[in-house]
Amino acid sequence: MAKKVWFINQYITSPSLCGQTHRHFALANHLKHNNSVTLFTGSYSHIHQNISNNEVNDENGIKIINLKILKYSSSIFRILNLFHFALKLRFFNYKKLEKPDVIVISTMSLFPLLLIKFFKKKFEDVKIVHEIRDIWPLTPLELAGYSKSHPFIKLLSYCEKLGYNNADFFVSNLANAHNHVYQVVPHRKHIPFEWISNGFDESGSQEELSIKVENNIPKSKFLIGYAGTIGKANCMEVVVRAFNSLQNSNLHLCLIGYGDQEGYLKSISGSNITFLGKIPKPQVQSFLEKMDACILSWKKIELYKFGISPNKLFDYLNASKPVIMCADIENTIIHKSNCGWVVPAEDADTLSKVLYSVSNMENSELEKYGERGYDYLKNNFLFKQLAEKYQKAVIDVL
Repeated sequence: MAKKVWFINQYITSPSLCGQTHRHFALANHLKHNNSVTLFTGSYSHIHQNISNNEVNDENGIKIINLKILKYSSSIFRILNLFHFALKLRFFNYKKLEKPDVIVISTMSLFPLLLIKFFKKKFEDVKIVHEIRDIWPLTPLELAGYSKSHPFIKLLSYCEKLGYNNADFFVSNLANAHNHVYQVVPHRKHIPFEWISNGFDESGSQEELSIKVENNIPKSKFLIGYAGTIGKANCMEVVVRAFNSLQNSNLHLCLIGYGDQEGYLKSISGSNITFLGKIPKPQVQSFLEKMDACILSWKKIELYKFGISPNKLFDYLNASKPVIMCADIENTIIHKSNCGWVVPAEDADTLSKVLYSVSNMENSELEKYGERGYDYLKNNFLFKQLAEKYQKAVIDVL
């Protein structure tokens, strides 16, 4: 039976709103065939700006509620932006919509969880799914060193527990997130959990690289590519230091993306590292196709034992490139598909040896690694498959 499903996440984008796709829009594109799907998003964040001035939009049979919220340029106003979205949700005129059967509250942000009891009271018999896409406040505790006694951390902890204590179902793109949930609320181990990873959206368009970017990619080098945010969590300093020790080799690192660590990393980078800046999403695959292998890196912290699901990894796999990952994480997609190499986290010496070894492999062997990753992606992580899993494992059982 068709159900009315709402997804709530203030970072949702769509091709018509922002020119990009997003996990929930990609899922909705498939779920809409069996359900009535509504997406609730915010008009502005540090990663997107939805351009529609209409509060209620329809795109390819998907209803999108674009709540106009505060723009910001500082951390204080960013926090106010998060509260503003939750406030707009609380006072939205829900009479415009049909009563939902399932509401998926997807974090981060945690603040919409403040409304979980409101939704249950307002919509009799509605089922609430808490979708955990980032584990907060554990993330700022481990990555930024915040104290558990910090007032903002205490507020986030309250929101987290509110979600864990009142949801009817848990979903996460992190394979082991349930271990964290049941640590926080051990009395709720009877509440079901389903792992639904991030994936690759085949409906996305592809464009050629700009001439400027293409001309800055070195020729006749063994190219290692990175495509993503350049921040502390991405731990690219280890990768840069490994490349600095390989300046006499044929290896060259090319990075696309931006982040708060970009300036610092440029200042310590050798001549075999090129920062190409941010490029449009449709050009990412064209960039990756020019690489010989791809890389990503994680810090050595406990947070990642609950799982990872980086969008860049699925981009790498779709480009049929072997993958080198720096991480102390077991049983990853790279392990399962044998599409590359997992190197200990924050170990530049070992990474440099692996990089040098990979650069001396035969092209035919490298292609086999890339093909295994591509096949594993196509068999498991396309959004059509992930939506089918969401339908059967979550929506149909609620």
